[in-house]
Amino acid sequence: MKKLKIKFLKKYSALIAAVVGLFSSSSCSMVQPVEYGTPSARYVVDGKVTDNGTGKPIENIRVSMGGDTAFTKADGSYGIVRDVTFPKDTSFTLKFEDTDGSANGQYANLDTVVKFKKSEFKGSDGKWYYGENHKNIDIKLNKK
Repeated sequence: MKKLKIKFLKKYSALIAAVVGLFSSSSCSMVQPVEYGTPSARYVVDGKVTDNGTGKPIENIRVSMGGDTAFTKADGSYGIVRDVTFPKDTSFTLKFEDTDGSANGQYANLDTVVKFKKSEFKGSDGKWYYGENHKNIDIKLNKK
């Protein structure tokens, strides 16, 4: 009886292994898998901030676009990068604020609107990344 039980278990195990092997090999496919992700893009704004009267660059001006902030360097240059999902035609308010008081002269704040079009993206990977949309905005600030 014991020999019969062992023989049965060996055949049953072999049958289970064959069935599992058959199903696992049939699930493999040569079809390219579906990609999961989110469409994304990058908006870039850079430029230079200068004194409207003298043309000299202004340092330490706070430049903000949405939730992103940068400060101008000694040469007046700034750059803001904003990565977004589900890119579309959109616009952002670009704010220029003198936050250091009289350290570099006192300048009036300025707001300007930057418009981006979906058709202007460059560098798309043809899949989820739409590319980059770049704007160069030079600003002249007036003294208070």
